[in-house]
Amino acid sequence: LLHFGGRLQAARGVLGWGAETLAERACVGVATIRRAEICKDKTDTKPGTAETIVRTLEKARVMFSALKRYSSDSSDLQLCLKWHNKRARRVEPNRDPPSKPVRWIGSSLDDLKEFPKDVQRRVRGALWDTQIGRKAPFVKPLKGFGGASVLEIVDDFDGDTYRAVYTVRFAGIVYVLHAFQKKSKRGIATPKSELDLIEQRLKRAKEDYEAWQKNANPKLR
Repeated sequence: LLHFGGRLQAARGVLGWGAETLAERACVGVATIRRAEICKDKTDTKPGTAETIVRTLEKARVMFSALKRYSSDSSDLQLCLKWHNKRARRVEPNRDPPSKPVRWIGSSLDDLKEFPKDVQRRVRGALWDTQIGRKAPFVKPLKGFGGASVLEIVDDFDGDTYRAVYTVRFAGIVYVLHAFQKKSKRGIATPKSELDLIEQRLKRAKEDYEAWQKNANPKLR
């Protein structure tokens, strides 16, 4: 039977996608796809990565779980491709719900662009999930802001930790408040200086939201 990585390769074959196409659509790096395709089980991948890739494939109408029944024999995989292509023609494509707009406070967008490309893709992918009413597995509420309306995207890459903070406190819009690399090697708590900046930008987001309701094109300060 096909292991997890083999099913990923078979799924790409069903769609006629290269690793680059899957990486772009899943908002991950090509190297991440390559690593996942040699894993025997999804638990061998980075937390959240397997779910993101599989969700991307299933949105493209591939019945990922059904691929497990096939072996790695080339003739068996050809049968697999034919069966899935036939099934896919019967299924209406999935449609994402209307997306919320994203607004960037202060230098948050410029700061995100300084992140490694793989991290940028994962952050943007998590934001897109938020825009359409979903939640990426590596997103969690940021402590100190009450409830779950201020959240942080946490991504560990090459020994460093990168974070992007956004809020869904205001109806119909997503505000990105901050993006930064956590440099402290002690603990997992967010430094006070970063929390203070997030608090300031949250106030600016509120001001912008109030202006946004009155004016279609308010300017961020």
